[in-house]
Amino acid sequence: YMVKRTNKRQFNEFDRERYVREAHLLQCKEELNDLLENERVSFQFQPIVDARTGALFGVEALIRPHTENIKTPYELLSLARSQSKLGEVERLTWFKALEGFSRLPLANTGCRIFNSIANQVLSADELQRLEETYARLLPRLVMELTEDDRPDDRFTAIKREFVRRWNGALALDDYGTGYNGESILVDLSPDFVKLDIAIVQHPCGQ
Repeated sequence: YMVKRTNKRQFNEFDRERYVREAHLLQCKEELNDLLENERVSFQFQPIVDARTGALFGVEALIRPHTENIKTPYELLSLARSQSKLGEVERLTWFKALEGFSRLPLANTGCRIFNSIANQVLSADELQRLEETYARLLPRLVMELTEDDRPDDRFTAIKREFVRRWNGALALDDYGTGYNGESILVDLSPDFVKLDIAIVQHPCGQ
């Protein structure tokens, strides 16, 4: 079947490693479809504290897939990206994260929630439903952008409009991993900057 899909009328030696890899990928594709259709994810909320006082400032929503083969957020996002389904993961991210956050006692405080997926936006219908369902929480949202978002000005502009309309905030995530760090700081003027751990561990390239 591998030869049939590539160089027909030829022979090729059976490659067990490739067979296992492709079989696993096929299984993961099916699991991804099931995950998206049946919303087989949950969210954990990682605390963000004020370094000066130790007080809880906000939480970061971390997606957790619940399937047999897709184990980590990285695997989920990588597979969704390869299948052009990051938009569907973005929808799950917003609605399921806010659903989980709304059940926490801290949802009734001033705690902020950091969330978003690079270069993805909600559709107009999804946006309307989000605003109707979670209007009271939207001013506490912090829309995260990464340096990878910057090349797509259209997505960036849409996200900034969301922030303005909801009276929320904008955060630059993983700062220091791209090539135009100073430029993106000037262009975006984010409310928060989340430093990449490499900067903290090795300041000034040391």
